[in-house]
Amino acid sequence: MSVRDHFPGPWIGDDVEKLLEARSQRIAAIEAELAEARLGVERASRYAGEFQGALSANEETLGKVCDDRDNYKSQLAEARAEVERLRGLVETAYNEGFNEGMNEVQRYKGGASFYDSKSRQALEES
Repeated sequence: MSVRDHFPGPWIGDDVEKLLEARSQRIAAIEAELAEARLGVERASRYAGEFQGALSANEETLGKVCDDRDNYKSQLAEARAEVERLRGLVETAYNEGFNEGMNEVQRYKGGASFYDSKSRQALEES
């Protein structure tokens, strides 16, 4: 049994006890909010790490894509140069073949006209 039980009524210490209890409850509430905030910070930190990892992977992929694009561009330029070189060779071969063919035609025409003139001469003599 305490002294308060023997002497009922308001005590000066009652207000202090109420204030201390209210303060304790407020401290407990702040500690709970702080614990929740720490969890939020941990979660945000984890998400930031995941995001940074994904960002790094995307940057790496983008770098590879850019490198591939540059390689394809250089390969395309090489292929175009090769096509132009081959086009020139084909054109040269065609022109040379055409010229040789025309020369052959001219030789045959020349030969034919020679034989034709000999045939006429032989016919005229007979």
